[in-house]
Amino acid sequence: MGSMYYLIYLLLILTTPFCVFGDSSIEVIDSSPPQSNLPLNPTPRLAPEQTLAAEHFFNLAEKRLEIIHNVAKWKWNNGAYIRDRSREASILHSLSVKSSSFNLPQEWTLRFLKNVLRASCELQRLDIAEWREERRGHFASAQDLRTELDPKLDNVTEEILIAASKIKPLFCSEDTLALTLFFEEKIEKSLFPKTVLKRFTRPLINLIEEKKS
Repeated sequence: MGSMYYLIYLLLILTTPFCVFGDSSIEVIDSSPPQSNLPLNPTPRLAPEQTLAAEHFFNLAEKRLEIIHNVAKWKWNNGAYIRDRSREASILHSLSVKSSSFNLPQEWTLRFLKNVLRASCELQRLDIAEWREERRGHFASAQDLRTELDPKLDNVTEEILIAASKIKPLFCSEDTLALTLFFEEKIEKSLFPKTVLKRFTRPLINLIEEKKS
């Protein structure tokens, strides 16, 4: 019986780490590292100048979508098709040839503009589907497409490309997570559909990712 107690005592010594044995008690020493008040993985943030540039780009994207909302009103009033392929081809050609003046790759500019045009169609489809369900009548204050809305769209689209060109040198590939989080927060608060807004932001993030660190 005494040998059994001895074996149990020996097992306690071998299996209890970091223990100090006193005359009548066992004190376990805490070997865990000291706790830090700093977060292990702090959320990446944009620098002030990056924030201003990204904010400007996003505001212009929303401005273009607001104009597209008015385009949908004109097309609703006039029973016009959502897509205008000749108009789209004109936008793609006129702005892609200017890509070098914006210091943007022509291939990226074409991809970006195609996404912008898809966003326009998606928003118009959503608007018109909603108005059909509501049995909406004519919009009395709809602006004219050719004389008012198209020139506004041309101007803001060029402004968006200029904004993208100004963002490009401010960011490197390591900044894409912070930029993605910034845009996600803006998209969450926006009144426009998330999928439509991401047609603008995703290509821009891809542009930054393609840069050499």
